[in-house]
Amino acid sequence: MKYFAAKVLKAGLAFTLACILVMGVVLPAGAVSIAATNYDGFPLSASVYQSQQLIVHNINDVTDIHGSLSAKVYEDAGLYTYVLELDPSLTHVSLFSTEFAISEPVVAGYSFSQAGSSAAFDIIRLGDSTVDGPLIYAATAGWAWPDTDPITFFFQTSSFYDLTREENSFGMINSVNCTTSAAPVPEPATMTLFGVGIIMLGLSVTARRRKTGLKK
Repeated sequence: MKYFAAKVLKAGLAFTLACILVMGVVLPAGAVSIAATNYDGFPLSASVYQSQQLIVHNINDVTDIHGSLSAKVYEDAGLYTYVLELDPSLTHVSLFSTEFAISEPVVAGYSFSQAGSSAAFDIIRLGDSTVDGPLIYAATAGWAWPDTDPITFFFQTSSFYDLTREENSFGMINSVNCTTSAAPVPEPATMTLFGVGIIMLGLSVTARRRKTGLKK
């Protein structure tokens, strides 16, 4: 059931990301917009609590590598800060997302210096204060990451997620509609666009997991 819920959530998320890519940032029901915080100079604890190197790959072809992701987790007084440095081999990255539901974040953002003054990401969280949901970093309308330079995203929450687990993965889409997924152990997969109704099904299952303590 837990594995199925993760797959359902990923399928629904893929549909949402595709819609955002085509139609722009339109918040689905229950989603919230988060003001972006600058990662540059953001206070982190002295040591890394957990570090994981992930491979970013095309979900339909595991041999087609599209870059790497360095994921680091810092812990300080019960808050966990996740620093996600995406090093893509694809140009024109338009979307980056967590493919797993997270608790309502304290802060979320990206490196303003890397993005530059003319660019920005809109940050969307599916779900609300009572239902966990993925974070989506969507490039503002008419813009996409122009090259393959590293991009640093981050978020902070009171919950810990073991990034060595397959279900705690990340996704990326570029402006030519190439969807990729990052996981500790890459495996081929096929995503079906179930629609927003399936998203809410996945989120509701995740919410029940949260209540029963299965999330950590």
